[in-house]
Amino acid sequence: LKNIVANEIIFRIDNTITLLMFVAVIILALALYKILKPVNKQLALIALFWRFAEALIGIVAVLVNFILLSFISNEHNIERMGEDSFYALAELLLGVYWDTTIIIFVLLGIGSIIVFYLFLKSKFIPKALAIGGIISYSLVTIGAFISLIFGGEAYMILGSQTILFELVIGCWLLFKGLKDQ
Repeated sequence: LKNIVANEIIFRIDNTITLLMFVAVIILALALYKILKPVNKQLALIALFWRFAEALIGIVAVLVNFILLSFISNEHNIERMGEDSFYALAELLLGVYWDTTIIIFVLLGIGSIIVFYLFLKSKFIPKALAIGGIISYSLVTIGAFISLIFGGEAYMILGSQTILFELVIGCWLLFKGLKDQ
């Protein structure tokens, strides 16, 4: 907690970037819905719902981080609450962000599995990329469920492989785009 206060500007920048990322998730989800709606409107809508839920929970988690910062930055809160209560509440608020991250991974994984299934069905991207997306986000989802049930960092371990996949799919879409059908 002292590290957060000592590096307040870095904490604020990190949370602002994270907030912007979740706004981008909403924009991406809407674009994917528009692209994939002709393939299967119901599944595209379900994917949109999962990705919106991901963004909403992410935005709430960022809000909790800003509330935490406000709370721990006010020196009078320790005096008002007592040291034990102050630190207990601060740790609880800090934990909300990390606990919701696991849920965000579940929502991201399920929504993305549906998206890449629809990409597979549509043939808008190469079959290997669509299958790669399904596998990659299945691992994210499995890791998140393992972490929810057993605790631990399985969501980070199994989810970290999506970094490479997202770079590949991002470059593919940037340079090759979607195939016309």
